[in-house]
Amino acid sequence: MTPADRALRPGAVVARPAAAVSPAKRFAVAARRLACGAVLVNILVSASLLYQIGINYTAPGGNPLSKLHPGTYLALLAFALVLWERRQPVATLWEYWHRERAVMCFMLSLVWCSLLALAVNGPTGTAVYIESFVPAAILVLVLGQAPPSTVRLLGYAILGLVALNSVIAVLETTVHARLIPMYLGGEAAQQEFRTDFRSTALWDHPLTGASITMIATILLLATPMALIWRAVLTLLFLAGLISYGGRTALMLTLVTLAGYGLSWFTVQLLAARLRLRHLSAAAIAIVGIPLFIWFVATQTAAGERLIAHLYWDDSAANRVVQLQVLQHMTPRELLFGANITRISQIIYQIGLSVPFNDIEDFWLVILTQVGIFGFIIFVPGFLGFVARLWRTSAVPSRVILALVLLVASTSNSLGRKSNLLTLAVGTILAAEAFRKKDAQAQAQAQDTVQTWIPVATARRSADSAFRPVRPRTQFEARR
Repeated sequence: MTPADRALRPGAVVARPAAAVSPAKRFAVAARRLACGAVLVNILVSASLLYQIGINYTAPGGNPLSKLHPGTYLALLAFALVLWERRQPVATLWEYWHRERAVMCFMLSLVWCSLLALAVNGPTGTAVYIESFVPAAILVLVLGQAPPSTVRLLGYAILGLVALNSVIAVLETTVHARLIPMYLGGEAAQQEFRTDFRSTALWDHPLTGASITMIATILLLATPMALIWRAVLTLLFLAGLISYGGRTALMLTLVTLAGYGLSWFTVQLLAARLRLRHLSAAAIAIVGIPLFIWFVATQTAAGERLIAHLYWDDSAANRVVQLQVLQHMTPRELLFGANITRISQIIYQIGLSVPFNDIEDFWLVILTQVGIFGFIIFVPGFLGFVARLWRTSAVPSRVILALVLLVASTSNSLGRKSNLLTLAVGTILAAEAFRKKDAQAQAQAQDTVQTWIPVATARRSADSAFRPVRPRTQFEARR
């Protein structure tokens, strides 16, 4: 019997050729994978690690191409693939202009600021805007329309890597040594925090680790997982926050968790949905979390350091002194920005020092770098980008966005080369993907509810039940 005859037998399974994947779809899938890879590389590869392997990412001198993070290159490559998806990059940009106008306006403002920074500081000044803001905008364009399953995998990967960093941070605090030596820029400025040790794990700075851990803790609230795993990860992240020593991030995280728990408990109480397990979990949280914080604060060196600095110290006072920078700038510098050397001189004049007591407000950093002409373009573009994320996000994502703005406004996280906004946008997109999964599950549960009808009016009684409608078979349908 020939293969053709066997294929004609009743019940034979005929293999059909797989549908050809169009080049445009392959480009889109590759772009999404590169965008996800850009987020993960930003977590795994820090400036300190790049310096240890001989790449002058933040150090002065070296190849200009080495001043961009590997994650930034992946994001730019992902955007290039999206533009070349239909072999019509101009048409694709025009489509993005109509579909994501806020994001495109933000990117245009970054181009303007980069041109001003290029005129004042040369190629070195443009790296801040390319590194800190451009990848975040690209993530919205590339992953904003991606399948939720892809972005959910990214969310789980972010949680896993942040948990790994928290474990490393706790171990570093225990042994009082870093896995990767911290690099603060320049050979003269390279030194360890020996008397005031704070863990860094795989991050470039303790405050970066604290900020990202805070964001990941809020992501836990939107992630569908068992309660026990959520509790374990929350305690691990809190331990990591204490090891990093970020007071602002720790306090904001505790306030957010307390507000979330109180609102959830109130909603369940008003809806009469409280169960014994809910009351047990609330009792454990009310008793366990304060005990955990008390133990860490009194029995560990990191906790003692954190408690010792819970007052208006020099770091907090510097945020007031830094406003004097504007008084020492010339009219031309106020309009067009000052170069990096001049800004460092002004910082020393007002009693601060670089890099330990730098300007701790990214708004002020941007203003000093590009002047009023750049600042009045950057602020509407950035706020429009934030408004776009806020408008299309649910409560957990909005909380993440608000916390990032609070942290950035009290530090220079976005005024230098930083991955804070990139990781925050990736986390927000993951939280929205988790929310869509919950919404789809609820819709499917409603669709699968069987329609019940009475058996017969004459047979109906107080004890009679309803039976589901039995679907007709194909033979009954033919009749």
